[in-house]
Amino acid sequence: SFRELLQRHAKEASCAGCHRKIDPLGFGLENFDPIGRWRPTGGAQKIDASGVLPSGEKFNGPKELKQIFLKRKDEFVRNITEQMLSYALGREIKYYDEASVQAMTTKLEKSDYRFSVLIQSVVQSYPFQYRRNEDAGGE
Repeated sequence: SFRELLQRHAKEASCAGCHRKIDPLGFGLENFDPIGRWRPTGGAQKIDASGVLPSGEKFNGPKELKQIFLKRKDEFVRNITEQMLSYALGREIKYYDEASVQAMTTKLEKSDYRFSVLIQSVVQSYPFQYRRNEDAGGE
């Protein structure tokens, strides 16, 4: 199965650190195909959508995973905001990005957590609007 192949790959020391964090999330969402359609099987095998998060929390499937995230909504929203901004900037988030991250999370809360608001907030943020080309000597 895909899970078995991934677990074999994740045993390599250079891969294990990242896989320990991201694989449980992927396993929990495995019932969704690449374009978001629900599928009960992966080929001939029933999909195993269970997992254990690095925090030790266990879940079986996307509904239970969602419940874990809802219990930690503030952490989830902050993390996804930081990840989206980091991706848009092409760099890690720095201490001086804190005010922008906080403004974006506040905007998300006020908009009932609409994803489109997150995208707009990232594009309109100071770090994105005034990013520098690292090849030109800036960050």
